[in-house]
Amino acid sequence: MREALRQHGIEDATEPDYAIVGEGQGLTYETLTLGINRLVFGQAKLIGTNPDPVLDGTWNGQDIVLPGGGALIAPFAAATGVEPLFIGKPER
Repeated sequence: MREALRQHGIEDATEPDYAIVGEGQGLTYETLTLGINRLVFGQAKLIGTNPDPVLDGTWNGQDIVLPGGGALIAPFAAATGVEPLFIGKPER
Protein backbone atom coordinates (compact mmCIF):
# COMPACT_ATOMS: atom_id res chain seq x y z
CA MET A 1 0.00 0.00 0.00
CA ARG A 2 2.82 2.38 0.92
CA GLU A 3 4.44 1.94 -2.51
CA ALA A 4 1.14 2.46 -4.35
CA LEU A 5 0.56 5.73 -2.46
CA ARG A 6 4.15 6.82 -3.12
CA GLN A 7 3.73 6.23 -6.87
CA HIS A 8 0.81 8.66 -6.85
CA GLY A 9 2.67 11.26 -4.80
CA ILE A 10 0.51 10.68 -1.72
CA GLU A 11 3.05 10.11 1.04
CA ASP A 12 3.80 12.72 3.66
CA ALA A 13 4.93 11.34 6.99
CA THR A 14 5.51 14.78 8.49
CA GLU A 15 2.02 16.28 8.14
CA PRO A 16 -0.31 13.67 6.67
CA ASP A 17 -4.01 14.23 6.15
CA TYR A 18 -4.69 10.51 6.66
CA ALA A 19 -3.30 7.63 8.69
CA ILE A 20 -4.03 4.59 6.51
CA VAL A 21 -3.85 1.11 8.04
CA GLY A 22 -4.03 -2.09 6.00
CA GLU A 23 -3.09 -5.72 6.41
CA GLY A 24 0.47 -6.95 6.41
CA GLN A 25 3.70 -6.81 8.35
CA GLY A 26 4.39 -3.06 8.14
CA LEU A 27 3.08 -2.12 11.59
CA THR A 28 5.89 -1.46 14.06
CA TYR A 29 6.08 0.36 17.36
CA GLU A 30 7.56 3.32 15.46
CA THR A 31 4.75 3.48 12.86
CA LEU A 32 2.14 3.01 15.58
CA THR A 33 3.63 5.90 17.60
CA LEU A 34 3.89 8.13 14.53
CA GLY A 35 0.29 7.40 13.52
CA ILE A 36 -1.09 8.00 17.00
CA ASN A 37 0.68 11.34 17.25
CA ARG A 38 -0.53 12.42 13.81
CA LEU A 39 -4.10 11.54 14.80
CA VAL A 40 -3.89 13.36 18.14
CA PHE A 41 -1.82 16.42 17.23
CA GLY A 42 -2.01 16.63 13.45
CA GLN A 43 -5.74 16.17 12.93
CA ALA A 44 -5.17 13.28 10.50
CA LYS A 45 -8.15 11.05 9.73
CA LEU A 46 -7.96 7.30 10.46
CA ILE A 47 -8.60 5.12 7.39
CA GLY A 48 -8.68 1.31 7.36
CA THR A 49 -8.76 -1.08 4.42
CA ASN A 50 -11.22 -3.45 6.11
CA PRO A 51 -12.65 -4.23 9.55
CA ASP A 52 -11.84 -7.96 9.56
CA PRO A 53 -10.40 -8.98 12.95
CA VAL A 54 -8.63 -12.04 11.51
CA LEU A 55 -7.95 -13.77 8.21
CA ASP A 56 -6.84 -17.23 7.17
CA GLY A 57 -3.23 -17.77 6.16
CA THR A 58 -0.41 -20.27 6.03
CA TRP A 59 2.96 -20.29 7.76
CA ASN A 60 5.56 -22.93 7.00
CA GLY A 61 2.90 -25.05 5.34
CA GLN A 62 0.53 -24.85 8.33
CA ASP A 63 -2.89 -23.23 8.31
CA ILE A 64 -2.93 -20.32 10.75
CA VAL A 65 -4.99 -17.30 11.70
CA LEU A 66 -3.45 -13.89 10.95
CA PRO A 67 -4.44 -10.49 12.32
CA GLY A 68 -6.76 -8.72 9.90
CA GLY A 69 -7.17 -5.02 9.16
CA GLY A 70 -9.54 -4.56 12.09
CA ALA A 71 -7.04 -5.98 14.56
CA LEU A 72 -4.22 -3.83 13.19
CA ILE A 73 -6.18 -0.58 13.28
CA ALA A 74 -7.54 -1.24 16.79
CA PRO A 75 -4.48 0.16 18.66
CA PHE A 76 -4.80 3.47 16.80
CA ALA A 77 -8.49 3.76 17.67
CA ALA A 78 -7.95 2.69 21.29
CA ALA A 79 -5.10 5.13 21.89
CA THR A 80 -6.79 8.13 20.29
CA GLY A 81 -10.55 7.63 20.57
CA VAL A 82 -10.75 8.23 16.81
CA GLU A 83 -13.21 5.97 14.98
CA PRO A 84 -11.75 4.59 11.73
CA LEU A 85 -13.41 4.93 8.36
CA PHE A 86 -13.16 1.64 6.43
CA ILE A 87 -12.88 2.03 2.69
CA GLY A 88 -12.40 -1.58 1.56
CA LYS A 89 -14.89 -4.31 2.26
CA PRO A 90 -18.28 -3.01 3.21
CA GLU A 91 -19.17 -3.37 6.85
CA ARG A 92 -22.16 -5.55 7.59
